[in-house]
Amino acid sequence: MNKQQLDTFIENYMAGLRSALKEPTLDREIADVPLDRDKAFYLLLPLLNDGMTADRPAEEVMIAVGAIQAALDIHDRIEKKGAASAVQQLTVLAGDHFSGVHYKLLADIGEFTLIRELSQTIGRVNEQKAALQTDSRLTAERLLSRLAVIETACISTFYDRYGYDRYRKLAEYALTYIRLHDPEALKSFGVEEELARRAVGLLGSRWQSETGQAAGLSPVLADTVQDRLHSLSSSS
Repeated sequence: MNKQQLDTFIENYMAGLRSALKEPTLDREIADVPLDRDKAFYLLLPLLNDGMTADRPAEEVMIAVGAIQAALDIHDRIEKKGAASAVQQLTVLAGDHFSGVHYKLLADIGEFTLIRELSQTIGRVNEQKAALQTDSRLTAERLLSRLAVIETACISTFYDRYGYDRYRKLAEYALTYIRLHDPEALKSFGVEEELARRAVGLLGSRWQSETGQAAGLSPVLADTVQDRLHSLSSSS
């Protein structure tokens, strides 16, 4: 697989996800549905690395995981103040719609075990989001631990279910590092910039050991991982 084929594969997945999430009223009012290309890359990573072609059930599962991740991400936009506004109410409805899409896709193929596992995962993610905003003694280490759950728990649940656990550490490292460089996301979690910088430094010191997991990837995938992280590192 070359870089162009990789980009095409990811874009095709994201187009399928957009199609599954489509709802005319919400599309009119919420133009920028949060579909995270980095998370899509790590969700698809086992498939891309093993050179597998997804059959229909596998496609439905990956779209479902993308849908529930979109639901979690769009709910982060709900502000504590002004939550009764029309925009905020539509944002809540969008998250509920995305969650319903994930459930229907998995139920249609009989993946009730994954439905239960993702339900538990959603609970853990929401617990960590709440903890970020209420933890008065939040340290850089605890910030990393909480963000790793928030950013990768759905993908990790997918990995666990289908035997892709060897990709977990790489996804946790990379997606946490990426989120630490997203000021808007950190603001929504109530994380101060100085604490985020300390967390970046702490995580950066683990760069070599964690990204060593990329050694098992194809050259194109390994380069994609490294290029994305280096671009963030050089812009810090």
